[in-house]
Amino acid sequence: MRTTIKSGILVAVVLSLALIVGSGLVPNRAAAANVNGVRYNVVAKNAKAYKRALRAVKKAGAQVVLEMPQIKTFAVRSTDAEFASKARQLKGVKHAGKDNTLQLFRPAMYKELFGTEMKFLGARTQPQTIQAVGKKSKANAVNADPGHSLAGLMWNLPRVGADDQTWALNSGDPAVTVATMDTGVDYTHVELAPHFSHAKSMYFHDTACLEATGIDDVWVAANIFAGAVNEDNDFNGHGSWIAGNIGAVMDNHGINGIAPNVKISSLKISDWCGSAYSSTIAAAMIWAADHGIDVVNLSFGGFDDPFSPAGQAEIAMEKAAAKYAWDNGTIIAHSAGNDRARIDANGVFTSHGILAVPGDPTSGGDPSGLVLGPAGDELIVVSATNNIVNGVSPSCPADALAAGSFAWCKPASDAHHPFGVGKTDQLTYYSNYGPGIDVAGPGGARKFNVPSADRGGTPGWPFTGIGSVFGGTSVADGFNAWEDFSTTSNWIVVAGIDCFWITGMGFPANQCYAIIQGTSMAAPHVAGVMGLIASRNLDARGNPARIEKILKEGATKGLVNYQTELSATDTSGGDRTGGTCPQAYCHFGTVVIPSSEVYGAGLVNGFGSYTAPR
Repeated sequence: MRTTIKSGILVAVVLSLALIVGSGLVPNRAAAANVNGVRYNVVAKNAKAYKRALRAVKKAGAQVVLEMPQIKTFAVRSTDAEFASKARQLKGVKHAGKDNTLQLFRPAMYKELFGTEMKFLGARTQPQTIQAVGKKSKANAVNADPGHSLAGLMWNLPRVGADDQTWALNSGDPAVTVATMDTGVDYTHVELAPHFSHAKSMYFHDTACLEATGIDDVWVAANIFAGAVNEDNDFNGHGSWIAGNIGAVMDNHGINGIAPNVKISSLKISDWCGSAYSSTIAAAMIWAADHGIDVVNLSFGGFDDPFSPAGQAEIAMEKAAAKYAWDNGTIIAHSAGNDRARIDANGVFTSHGILAVPGDPTSGGDPSGLVLGPAGDELIVVSATNNIVNGVSPSCPADALAAGSFAWCKPASDAHHPFGVGKTDQLTYYSNYGPGIDVAGPGGARKFNVPSADRGGTPGWPFTGIGSVFGGTSVADGFNAWEDFSTTSNWIVVAGIDCFWITGMGFPANQCYAIIQGTSMAAPHVAGVMGLIASRNLDARGNPARIEKILKEGATKGLVNYQTELSATDTSGGDRTGGTCPQAYCHFGTVVIPSSEVYGAGLVNGFGSYTAPR
């Protein structure tokens, strides 16, 4: 998320990331030192002013980082502390300000969603081997891969009409490309390699991770993996999860994605740490459009400050890039963010608090008036829904409670209970909502759909359930994944995204899979369905308006939300963790969020989009 925001919602990325490198390895500080000065964005009024301003800043000694003449914007580095104010005085310059950094998750939410702080491991994450036992699917051209026959594991795909019924009609066209704008894609993974397009992939060499920690993916590839893998791969795992959800191949092994026959590609905007500059994201949007990519998934987000010169420059740049992509035939699915805050139809936050963590007063704050970034009316904004809301129990086994954030039982004695027990497809406890939501997608959530501090519970299998990490009395959970299961990278070097090697049930050997939650996971469900729409409808290729129309017409309507807004008055501690919440917004209140603000046009549906009026 954004690194600059009022009311102390977030800490600077330089501080948050500089503290996570404790591996004993020697980072490339020399390379980091060569990244001189502060990065700025300059937005010109017209093409003539763009060229004039570009010449002027070069003459003044600034280093041009990115040139984006398509949107009359460029990014520079300067050691002059007055650069932005001087640039704003140049004739024809509309906006100039600091280029802020985005992250996949703000630090407090990373720990909430993944159960650990973001940190560099200094080595490849250790795989955990888990056995899956069940009846393998019968192999034929349209049957889902065998992992789908484990009841409860791939719950999310049938919810969006991605199943044998749909795939018999439309499993995607290799003439269609769906790209992940993320941490890269592991194109060595056997589920991702067959349909990966190198020709439509680009590594942007963003320097945010390098500047903050002295470590970039060039260093990781050379020093951790000794050249066994290229620097354009995925060392975080987030991007490879998304690629698998969209287009893991259907080959009677493991699992397959929503659109298993489309081409997938990587717009690598971030290195291992999951952080990127706003201008890099804008440049990637432009590159996607210029290279004929049909659909893009963007699971980065943040806060733009429209009251600051930097925020004004970012908003103008992001809106121009999103419009450029749209006008040139590329449609982008964008995650709504993990703050449990309300976004109006213009992308402006109207809530006065975001989901906070008891005991951590820096985790909250007031986002009201800020804009969901990247900004852009053309972006398809996606909220996240869950599997099912599980209820509390009169008492819980000792091993369940001892599992901490992986507990599979929540006692009735806890003060904070879930809403909508027994209901499916509910707003997840972390997802943003509001009139700014276009459609919803399954993002998954902890078993009880409340925060971890309130004993939100296990992510599900393979952490808990049959033959799982915790085992014990959790076997009653079977193979249920309460969060979302997909592929991940075989080359992860950060804590948080686990690598599971699954044996049995036709899973390929020594390949990584993971279970994750977040609006990051909801958005690719939409990107995948948009890939199916572009595959089915030739007139929709290069026509984002047509894709959006079919997407929304085909979405599942009539869903009812029972989840509530965050409480502005409950300052109690967490059911599991204790602590205090003086700023409030740690727990849920009693005001139910309108269903229209949760689902937008509905829950995305591949079969519905196939049968929608054409």
